[in-house]
Amino acid sequence: MIPETMNGSTTGQKVAEIWGAVLQLASLSDNVSFLDLGGDSLAAMSCIARLRTCFGVEFTIEDFFLIDSTIANFSRMIDEVEPPVPGRA
Repeated sequence: MIPETMNGSTTGQKVAEIWGAVLQLASLSDNVSFLDLGGDSLAAMSCIARLRTCFGVEFTIEDFFLIDSTIANFSRMIDEVEPPVPGRA
């Protein structure tokens, strides 16, 4: 099941799916930080690996512990590196 997010973008949905699977959450807000969702360093490492596999984008563990470590911001960073492709799952 893909967690529901507010922005509905393809990238945002995929990031939410990854974070939801790692954090075992069915519903996520785009603007809540990774830490506030219950993330820790082990979860961050798992997300880093999954985001790399899915998008080919490298994140650091520090990226997950910034004040603005939200699905919305991660989606924006991914789209800046890799423009969204229509219909990408």
